[in-house]
Amino acid sequence: MIQTVAKISVSKFKGFSPLLAAGFCSNKDPKAPNPFPLNSLDLPEKQPTYEHKVNYNFEQYKNYAKERKEALELKKKEDAIELKIKSKEIVPRRKRRIYAAPKYDLNIEKYTAWRVFDRELTKVSPHALPVVCKIPLPPKYIAKVFGQGKKPVKNLNKSTIEYEFEDNNLDLFILYDYASTTDYWGPNKEGYNYENQENIHPRKRIQKWPTPEEFWNSEEDHIFRLNCTEYADFRKFRRWIIEKVNEAKNKESFDEVIKKTHGEYELYDDYNKKYEIKSDPAVFRYTMSYFLESGEKFIKKTRFHEKVEPAKKLDDKYKIDYGVEI
Repeated sequence: MIQTVAKISVSKFKGFSPLLAAGFCSNKDPKAPNPFPLNSLDLPEKQPTYEHKVNYNFEQYKNYAKERKEALELKKKEDAIELKIKSKEIVPRRKRRIYAAPKYDLNIEKYTAWRVFDRELTKVSPHALPVVCKIPLPPKYIAKVFGQGKKPVKNLNKSTIEYEFEDNNLDLFILYDYASTTDYWGPNKEGYNYENQENIHPRKRIQKWPTPEEFWNSEEDHIFRLNCTEYADFRKFRRWIIEKVNEAKNKESFDEVIKKTHGEYELYDDYNKKYEIKSDPAVFRYTMSYFLESGEKFIKKTRFHEKVEPAKKLDDKYKIDYGVEI
């Protein structure tokens, strides 16, 4: 009965799907031949892919032919590059660049900085300014190069010493240690075995902190923080100060140079002691030769290299004759 219905359906309706007809014959003996094979003429053949090459609507899309031509040329270039990559003939991108400019200018040939006392960077609290970078430096050689630092005022209760600098761009910097001594963490525990803490979780281990005297006599690198003005070139300053501190390891200290040049100096910090006060200005006591090192000479001398003598009275050339007798 089922076979008869399937045959009638196929003969009556041309184009009836053999796969659908196979559903009617599901109860047929599986060994019987299939009257509707898959290669039947009723099955649609695979049509070739149509490639659209012409646009007849030139009024609506006038640039079609031009853009299609450009797209085909670009595809040819991409295929050529892909072929070179597969054949390993293409040069790496870094070697193909004409000039690899660094992200930041780190050349410090014309860069310098110095300690400053007549200007200061405003900082009302220890966290008022961002920390632009952290610099590893040995504390002992910082004091050797730049002399004794100032007591902390802008990083009160956080650091032990502050150094303020100014560079040749007139930007200001503050260099200081942060929470690195017993002044911040308190005294170390007596009798506590700081070295044997392997059985304690790393977060719960107690660190032994140096005293301020031990810290500033240390030759190992410690982390120092740096604050600066908004547009300061702190990357150059970081490189400059690391270079200066490393050079000073085999040189005389700042205090030794000052004592050799000017003799013993006083800080005028004892109010009960009477100090000798020099009232004459430094401009009358020193010349440009003060800045020369031993063995150096001026190539050409000018009037600025001669010692200035203070005038005792106004010179006649500065008088103005009004033509009236007084």
